[in-house]
Amino acid sequence: MELKASVISLMVVAALLFFLTIPPRLGGGISDTIEISEPVLIGSRGEEIFQVPAGQNSAILIQVISGLDLPVQVVAIIEVRDSSDISHVIQFRELTIGANTIVNVTVPWTPSAEDQYQLRAFVISEWQSPQVMSIVRAAEVTAIHSISLSPCKGTASCIIGKVTKIVDGDTVDVNGTRIRLALVNTPEIGEIGYSESKQFTSELCPIGSKVVVDEDDGQLEGSFGRMIAKVTCGDKVLNDELLNAGFGNILQQFCSVSEFGNDDWAKRHGC
Repeated sequence: MELKASVISLMVVAALLFFLTIPPRLGGGISDTIEISEPVLIGSRGEEIFQVPAGQNSAILIQVISGLDLPVQVVAIIEVRDSSDISHVIQFRELTIGANTIVNVTVPWTPSAEDQYQLRAFVISEWQSPQVMSIVRAAEVTAIHSISLSPCKGTASCIIGKVTKIVDGDTVDVNGTRIRLALVNTPEIGEIGYSESKQFTSELCPIGSKVVVDEDDGQLEGSFGRMIAKVTCGDKVLNDELLNAGFGNILQQFCSVSEFGNDDWAKRHGC
């Protein structure tokens, strides 16, 4: 339950302000019984993102992990600070955590202005006599000026992240989200050209490299649990480069529904 500061006692407010000034690496009065994950920013489809346009809705996710043998009541606290170290958001969630249990906590957040923000989270015992139950975890995220400055077009998800796995020529994982390239089909495992197309993708967009994933507004239903998208590695569009190199074929049956069907690269290959 979200609590307003006006109903919290002055003693608790003072204690919370003290806890929030503790650097993330130090914690303070910390118990080893409760752990907390680093906060992450979540987009509209539940994917982890590192950048969000100012004014666009997003959410902050943490995991609270209990190592106790009995249920325990705690309060999770999530804060957002701007680059001037001014607190913009403090959200509270009262939780009852079962023995040896992990609980996901999500709070909404809409950045009001372009800035570099710090997400901070920790857990206290209760309101009457609060004690810090976890270390303070923190993560950096960026709010860009407006949606128009986004490297993606359309209104679907835009992920700026790192390649975490190469599945095959036309499928990669970015920040743990599985991405199927829009309008491109490469050989499957066991087919001629499979290894070559996968190797090409691995070299153009190697694991750990920064990429931009622009979800296809025309295929939001995805494909077997995968997001359908255009993937840009540096200044290269992976979809286009696979076709240019002869490692894939254009899926002409989707040209009329795909957001990218009228893009120059798609038209050049048969859309």
